[in-house]
Amino acid sequence: MYKSFFHVCLLLPFCLAISGCNDSNDDVHAESSVTIGLIFPLSAPKGKPRHHAALLAVQHLTEAGYSIKTVVEDSKLDRFLAVEAARRLVEVGGAKVLIGASSSSVTMEIADWVSVPNQIPQISYASTSLEITELNDDDFVFRTAPSDKLQGAVLAYLAKEIKGYDNRHLS
Repeated sequence: MYKSFFHVCLLLPFCLAISGCNDSNDDVHAESSVTIGLIFPLSAPKGKPRHHAALLAVQHLTEAGYSIKTVVEDSKLDRFLAVEAARRLVEVGGAKVLIGASSSSVTMEIADWVSVPNQIPQISYASTSLEITELNDDDFVFRTAPSDKLQGAVLAYLAKEIKGYDNRHLS
């Protein structure tokens, strides 16, 4: 179930990304291609499955008639290497949107140094830090995962209302 949910969460940003990248008034299924830059920690265990989920989303969109090109870089979960990777995706790969990164600190560095200055939409599939919500990003940074603050509130609700826990259970 969680794999399917994760695939859907990856598909949504792709749909949002390509819907806003067609500069013409032509049909969305026209021959113009959108280049999407994918930033994954390919050298980390979670990187390859996330990359495969993104490729599945691209396959579904291609089958639906969208023309998508992807360029991929490994963030190596290092914010400095990820910024350089994002720059390559935009400057060399021609990415019009960036999907990534896997951690909040990496996402924020890419936003500060690449996405926002170049006005490239960036959609993170895993970053949850509240700092992203408060980021001065001119509305270029998005995420599909809820923030830690929201996750905490939901977990507290579930613990209290569903499991019956209260403050007495904390000691």
